[in-house]
Amino acid sequence: MSKWLLILVLALITACLGDTTWVSDTVSGIWTADGNPYVFTGDCYIADGESLFIEEGVIIQNSVDSTLFLYAEFRLRIEGMESDTVNITGITIEKALSIDYCKVDSCIIGLINPIICYNINICCCSLGIACNRNGTEIYFSEISNCDVGVASQRPEGTIVVWRTLFHHNRLGLFSDINYYAPISNCISYLYYCTFESNDYSIMGVLDSYWESTGSGGWWEYVYSFIGIYNSLNCDPYQFESYDYSILNRNTFYIPNYSTGEGEDPCFVDTMSFNYHLADSSPYIDMADTSYGIPPDSFYGSAPDLGAFEYTPIIIEENLPSTKPEAFSLSAYPNPFNSAVTISAPAGAEVEVFDVNGRRVAQLPDGGTVGANLVFAQPQGDHKDRPYETEFIWQPDESVGSGVYLVRATMGEETATKRVVYLK
Repeated sequence: MSKWLLILVLALITACLGDTTWVSDTVSGIWTADGNPYVFTGDCYIADGESLFIEEGVIIQNSVDSTLFLYAEFRLRIEGMESDTVNITGITIEKALSIDYCKVDSCIIGLINPIICYNINICCCSLGIACNRNGTEIYFSEISNCDVGVASQRPEGTIVVWRTLFHHNRLGLFSDINYYAPISNCISYLYYCTFESNDYSIMGVLDSYWESTGSGGWWEYVYSFIGIYNSLNCDPYQFESYDYSILNRNTFYIPNYSTGEGEDPCFVDTMSFNYHLADSSPYIDMADTSYGIPPDSFYGSAPDLGAFEYTPIIIEENLPSTKPEAFSLSAYPNPFNSAVTISAPAGAEVEVFDVNGRRVAQLPDGGTVGANLVFAQPQGDHKDRPYETEFIWQPDESVGSGVYLVRATMGEETATKRVVYLK
């Protein structure tokens, strides 16, 4: 009996280990869910001339007690799906090119100097995202249960955060000046964010000061700046070093302990961590778009404040089959690196904006600024889709990498679509 029991145990161990991909040293290629789990036995890196693409559903784990690192050097792309995210436990990702639909947990640091991230969920880390270079962008994300959610530090810590929820962290955002780093300013921009149930929401440190540039005795004013726009801050404590270190524009503190004012934001259910706005919220349609247009669709006369746009439930009558089912946009490929095809309702005006609200392309009048937007097919001549028109946007050299908003307008109807341009 013991002999057969031993054979059964060995067979089970072999079956389990057979589905494991052990990872060490250099990595490259394409990781799919077929190789799950990918288990790091040590720090890894992506060598010069190589790249790594991680698809939806991949599970990455750590085989040791301490955090391990993947040094990506901007050669890593992670593309999960809303229904099938990439899950990373105990691995710090340094210098990823792009990340979409990914969860990172249980690390000393979750991400270091990524370029563009969307739909990421970072939790249970000492530090969620560390940025000491210029150009990190975060969109539609959630950062929770960390000692520090996001840290922007010198020498070149510039980070832009859109539509992101910070909750149950000891400190949401930290912006710091390091006396011993080369001269530069430390800047953080937060647009349409929500802070809830953090011990402290935002800290701007150290004090603004004058620093010697070295030879010639010149001095330069160096500062830590945090700009917060169209956001909701439901945490009682915010630190700032000097006046204007933290600049709030159309951001509401709930409650505002300095004035005794501030209305309940009417979140759907904070006990279940649902921080969407209920239909009774006073902050629906309250955003000031002069401080930036959100990179997602909005309803009503203006975007809503905070990380989530309120979406009304609309009951429509059945439309005749000769009309399109919805006024909508699609774009492919997305992200793109040379040209993107945009499908919009026939007869609509199509415009492309950067995240600061500057229009970079427009049809049908053809007015463009540093970009090309042209018809892909004659209007109304689509097979099986007679009420759609396709356009091709091919940015020229003056247009930089980043997130852009495509907007279609026809009468009172508007639809927007986020596209990502990676040179």
